[in-house]
Amino acid sequence: MVPKSFGFMMFLWVQTAANISVTGIIGSTVELRCDELNGTFILNNFRVTWRKEGEIKCFVETYDSDEDLTSYREKNQCADFRDRTRFKEELKEGKFTLQLLRITPKDEFTYTCVVLKKNEEGKFEVHREVKTNLKVAANYSAPVLTHIPSGEETTFNCTSSHGYPQPKVYWVNHTDISLLNSTQQYTRAPDGTITVFSTLTVKAATAIKLECTIENEQLHQNLTATIDTSSPENSPSVDNSPSKTKGAVLASVAAVLIVILLILYIGWKKRRTSVLMTYTAPAEIGNRNFGLPE
Repeated sequence: MVPKSFGFMMFLWVQTAANISVTGIIGSTVELRCDELNGTFILNNFRVTWRKEGEIKCFVETYDSDEDLTSYREKNQCADFRDRTRFKEELKEGKFTLQLLRITPKDEFTYTCVVLKKNEEGKFEVHREVKTNLKVAANYSAPVLTHIPSGEETTFNCTSSHGYPQPKVYWVNHTDISLLNSTQQYTRAPDGTITVFSTLTVKAATAIKLECTIENEQLHQNLTATIDTSSPENSPSVDNSPSKTKGAVLASVAAVLIVILLILYIGWKKRRTSVLMTYTAPAEIGNRNFGLPE
């Protein structure tokens, strides 16, 4: 049976502390690291408990080599984490890394790994704490861009789904490279992912080229769709690659200039060679007999 002092001793003094940030993808497995790397390691001298910030009535996962924790875990493990946690098979190496399975947005918290170590008197005391800030994210789908002409106005819609967290949406008018104001609606799926529906209304014009960008700051993801009403097909295109940087654009311009200069040099070289081949020196002209009487 687990001693009652086991739970209370977790709130005693702490010798060392660390803070870690990690991002996990919805539906996948994320690892929360907590390694004991100082000096000689003997597993039987340690107890480990993972807790969620602000939760004192239950734990996420726990380990004690000297105790059978089956009944203790059933009574005290937080219900949201049952059958979703496990330690990696590296405990004997001093690695108390916790694997959290099938993560959802509800798992976005700060977690604390509390390590207790047996002292010279055989009692367990808090040895160190490691805090891990878990961020949850998901990639958005390629945006779908459509438009509906209506009299003096045209409405453009941009939709992207299955992402997390809530994205930023940008509309750019390529005519004058200006940002346009739009309205956004967000809906959540059962798995916590988000669908964004952005609407932009502009005055009707003979031709306009627009760009809709969905930005997921957590994953540094930018998805862009463009539409050109002057195009015969009038169909939008999607660019899922990262936006070109200023340096990349300058490099492209420099490459074009080099090619142009090279072509001009080759043309000049050919013309110069042609002139040299047909050129006759004045001295030769003066000594040449043209068939005229002397």
